[in-house]
Amino acid sequence: IIWAPMGDTFRYVWPNLDDTKAVTKRIVLAELSKLFDPLGLVNPLIVRAKIFMQDLWILKLDWDESLPMNLHSQWTEFREKLKDVENVSVPRFVLAEKKFVRVEMHGFADASKRAYGCCVYIRTVCDDDDAKVHLWSAKSRVAPLKTQSLPRLELLGAELLSKLVTKTKGNFPIAIDGTYLWTDSEIVLDWLNEHPSN
Repeated sequence: IIWAPMGDTFRYVWPNLDDTKAVTKRIVLAELSKLFDPLGLVNPLIVRAKIFMQDLWILKLDWDESLPMNLHSQWTEFREKLKDVENVSVPRFVLAEKKFVRVEMHGFADASKRAYGCCVYIRTVCDDDDAKVHLWSAKSRVAPLKTQSLPRLELLGAELLSKLVTKTKGNFPIAIDGTYLWTDSEIVLDWLNEHPSN
């Protein structure tokens, strides 16, 4: 991740990788660790990589064993698409440039069978009712190998969101006027409304 001062944006750089080495679990992990994204701004890419790595663990491949052909093809295709990360540009400044009267934090949580995650957006409302929304940060986790129900994964996503929002509020430089957390899972909303002992 680099800062481009001319546009005051964050950008990503993906190094040129050696195509001559055999693709093994060790090589895949080494290459994935080169993508540094502490804010989670390119989380959709990273979660796909985590799922791919989990698939390698499920197969119980040795560290230096060549990948099966279908996974080798998947990795080669994924590696080629990773070069597009250099086209991603995210504004560093998340507040409105005009005078604003309200700052809100909106968090979203969701899950699938393979992963769950969350993201936090900052919404600033200006005195002329114009609003600006910018991504602040995101987190994701690969679903555990032990089978979980989708509502349980949705609940894990909501928990991850609550932790991210707590951390974000502690690090945010100005007061937040309103915090809103969103999930599309009615089961999770019902669980959260029950007594904590349940």
